[in-house]
Amino acid sequence: MERRRTASRGPGGLLPPRWRKWAFWGLAAVLWAWFLFGDEGLLRQVARWREIRVLEARLAEVRSRNAALEAEIEALRDDDLAIEAAVRTELDWQRPGERVFVVGDDDPLADARVDTPGSAP
Repeated sequence: MERRRTASRGPGGLLPPRWRKWAFWGLAAVLWAWFLFGDEGLLRQVARWREIRVLEARLAEVRSRNAALEAEIEALRDDDLAIEAAVRTELDWQRPGERVFVVGDDDPLADARVDTPGSAP
C-alpha cells in the first residue's frame, strides 16, 4: 500500500497559537453578544417575560370586571330593585311626588355653573 503524503502544516495546525487564542476569544465574544442581543436573545426574552406578567395581570383585571358586569346583567334581567337602583343612580330619576335631599359637601350643580369673568365666587 502506498501512503500519500500531504503537506505538513506543522504541529500548530492552520493558525499560529497566538492567532488561535485571538480567534477563540473573538468567536466567543461574537457568540456571547448574539446570545444577549440577538433577535431572540436573552434581553429580548426577559422583556417578553415582563410583558407577559403585565398582560396576565391586565387579563385578571379584565376577567374580574367581566364577571362583575355579567352579575350586573343577570341582576338587571331578573331583579326589579336592581333595575330601579340603576335607573336612580345612573339617570338621576325619581318617582313622582318624591323629594330628593342631597346631604354632603358635594354640590351637584357645580359642574353646571358657568363662571363669568368679573363675577366673585
